[in-house]
Amino acid sequence: MNTTYIALAMRTNSTVVGTNLQVTPNLLHATLGLCDEHFEYSMAKSWLNAIEELGDMCWFVALASSALGCDPFADWESYLDRHPNSPMLAEAIGEFVGLVKKSFAYRAELPYERLRTLLYVIAGRIAKIVVAKSKFTPDELLIANIEKLKARFPDKFEVDMALTRDVKQEADAMRAVLS
Repeated sequence: MNTTYIALAMRTNSTVVGTNLQVTPNLLHATLGLCDEHFEYSMAKSWLNAIEELGDMCWFVALASSALGCDPFADWESYLDRHPNSPMLAEAIGEFVGLVKKSFAYRAELPYERLRTLLYVIAGRIAKIVVAKSKFTPDELLIANIEKLKARFPDKFEVDMALTRDVKQEADAMRAVLS
């Protein structure tokens, strides 16, 4: 059976993958990035590494927010106080990913309002983690992330710079904000 599994499985692959134009490249990039950064956060080897990954998650929240027309950073420190039954970080990211996947792979209608709500939850959960586990504010996390990105990309994004990073220089830029 195992030698034919792939062929049998592909018989049921969606024939409309990628045809829902509501799922823009930036929204798909943000979705993949949230997954990747949450994994890296869960595997962080140090406090600075964990903070770095939370900041990177914020960058992908910003990318998704740009694609969906919202700003979850406007009141991210208090959002969960008004919505205490919101899902936890991993659950919110998982639901976000699932909704984007269904739109991308099955051409389901993109549920804009739910996705926006989940971005508010994700940003709020990140803010709560930062407050609970550090002496820094969530806004300082954003500043540290931007400084790290300035160290990596002094002028603008460039593929070579994204692929060949100076991790020490980036960490130093973050420490300058967080010390």
